[in-house]
Amino acid sequence: QGFRVTSLEALNWSRDINLNSQGTPKIVSQPVGALRIAGQPMSFSVEATGTPLEYQWRFNGMNIDGATSATLQLANVQHANAGDYTVYIRNPFGNILSATAALDVQYTLGVAAEGHGIVSHAPELETYPHKSRVVLNAVPKKGYIFTGWSGAASGAANPLAVTMNANKTITGAFTRDVVPPEYRSVKINDAGQLEWVQIGRPGKTLTSDYSLDLLNWTQFTSDSSASGEMRIPFNRPAGINNLFIRTWEEDTGYAARALGYVTLTVPSGYSLVANPMSNGGNRVSDIFPSAPSGSTLSKFNAVTGKWEANTFTDAWSQPGMTLAPGEGAVFNNVGAAFDVVLAGFTPWAETTLGIPAGKSVVSPRLAKGGLLSSRLGLPMVNGLKVELLNNGTGKYDAYTVGDGAWSPIEPAVALGQAFIVTAPNAIDWTHDPTIPMVTSPPTDVAILSGGKAGFIVKAVGEPLAYQWLFDGKPIAGATASGFQLPTATVANSGRYSVVVSNGFGKTVSPAAQLDIYYTLKLAIEGRGRIELDPKKSAFLAGSKVTLNATPATGYSWMHWSGDEASGDSTFTVTMDAHKTITANFSRDYIMPDLSEAAFDDKGRFTFILTSEPDANCDIHATIDGVRWQKLGSYQNKNGIVRIPLAYSSEVAKQMVRILVPDELAPGRIAGHSQNYVGYINLDIPAGQSLYHVPLALSGNTTIATLFQNAPKDSTISILNTETG
Repeated sequence: QGFRVTSLEALNWSRDINLNSQGTPKIVSQPVGALRIAGQPMSFSVEATGTPLEYQWRFNGMNIDGATSATLQLANVQHANAGDYTVYIRNPFGNILSATAALDVQYTLGVAAEGHGIVSHAPELETYPHKSRVVLNAVPKKGYIFTGWSGAASGAANPLAVTMNANKTITGAFTRDVVPPEYRSVKINDAGQLEWVQIGRPGKTLTSDYSLDLLNWTQFTSDSSASGEMRIPFNRPAGINNLFIRTWEEDTGYAARALGYVTLTVPSGYSLVANPMSNGGNRVSDIFPSAPSGSTLSKFNAVTGKWEANTFTDAWSQPGMTLAPGEGAVFNNVGAAFDVVLAGFTPWAETTLGIPAGKSVVSPRLAKGGLLSSRLGLPMVNGLKVELLNNGTGKYDAYTVGDGAWSPIEPAVALGQAFIVTAPNAIDWTHDPTIPMVTSPPTDVAILSGGKAGFIVKAVGEPLAYQWLFDGKPIAGATASGFQLPTATVANSGRYSVVVSNGFGKTVSPAAQLDIYYTLKLAIEGRGRIELDPKKSAFLAGSKVTLNATPATGYSWMHWSGDEASGDSTFTVTMDAHKTITANFSRDYIMPDLSEAAFDDKGRFTFILTSEPDANCDIHATIDGVRWQKLGSYQNKNGIVRIPLAYSSEVAKQMVRILVPDELAPGRIAGHSQNYVGYINLDIPAGQSLYHVPLALSGNTTIATLFQNAPKDSTISILNTETG
């Protein structure tokens, strides 16, 4: 049917009738394969034209139940999901099968060492294929032995062969195989020297460091003994009240405790005293060899709730009374203030003191308490009460814990000072005032560019202060235990560490590496496959990846397009941004073509079919443009032939197309002809009507031929737009 149009000015009327989009499906973006780590999600997607479309995803050629959309989502992929994925797409006009997208599922291996040693593994890869074999080897450092595996492996076999059938983390443990140095005795000898006996392995060199504050150490001597035992006299420096010594051997490390001497001043009157250095039986008569006659030292018995007094005249009335580190006593000095020099040992590790419920007299068990730190660090238990004896007033100053805070302030003690504590229940007092120690350093982070990155450190030695560093330089405002980058880019790639400090010193954590990765998305135009080396979906910034394009049978290579362009089928890309790259392929054989449609002298509808020689061609026909029926098949041996079909006057129209199917054209891709041919039976009513010819006519197209059976005196009028 035609129609009349009147326009005020000239115009162009364009109608895009795309036979392919109106007909068989065409894939615009093929599904792309990838490598995934077991447990990660995976998504395949396809983009096609030719609505309405139906999808059916296939795994290794078999339909996947319920996978009938343009996207296939796989959660928690495992080895059983590894294989080839395709999607079959169809509509009422035809169908098409996508290119194959391969999913490779691999595993990660985490290897760690506990103690002093190195655990290596070969091959050392980022990911491992299913059932691949990895050999772990544990190498202890000098003075240590390998004791066994934990995590995803057990036993003590070394080397250890591991079969990768899951993501695994394996830890090798190492322990000392020798005893570190130790001391047998320490004293102030008759010459006023500090004298001790140190014990090590025979013939091994022992090195000694000294410190005046248990914080800063200086090496001062190295000695060895054939027997491993050595007596050392040490001249005490003039004017130095406190001095400590620790000994170490290169292979075994430090002794478990330090030795030395401290000077305590006992003031006149009442004071709460403590013994910061353990030695021998810790007898009061050894700690205080003499005192003003009539002076007393009283210890509180927490069981009886009474004080037990020890009085000095020419000697102590209770010579067997002891005062060990952690205990306390009230000293009533009836004379002038005096000093005592105490030689002994102090642990070089954290200690815990049990404090009973009720009233008791205690002190720090470490010489660090009161020397390095005056902070008690008692558990914050509501109702806890601490009393310090004020030597000036002879009265006790009280401090209590309520609502998780001290009132009026947290109490502080000096070296050799004890205190009275009243606890609502038994508590453990863990005490080690020391420089900060990082217990959990920041860990390496690998993220996609534009993502969020964060680091966190855990340390002990409160109260703590933090300063994060980037490649060794301070980061402004980064002063918390955690540091976060809301949008990380390649400019943020580098090493992150943190300085942790308190009132006793500072330490720098091991550095964590931040690596930035970029994604590479691939697409295919036409038919073919893409191979990557290395085979990943995300790449370290600045790394290189090689792409190789291989056309499918019946297609030829064209070029790469997108964020990178090249005419070479194999080329290398530097990953300096997220990228999408398309491999373009074109057909290299003749698609079916239909031409010269006409009626022959026998009244048959005929047309010329041109195709690849020997192609098997299916002839499809439709009377409504939607439902197609196969009329027959023909092997086009010469590549060109005229096909005759019976004409029917019973239908309004009939259209014909050709399909070259896969199975009838080995090595070829299924495809329809790019055009239709056909005929239309126009039923022309009596009277006037508007018509147009809806087909691109072939053969004789004159009015006399088209309407040769018109009734006499009928007219056909064509408007001349120039003359009107």
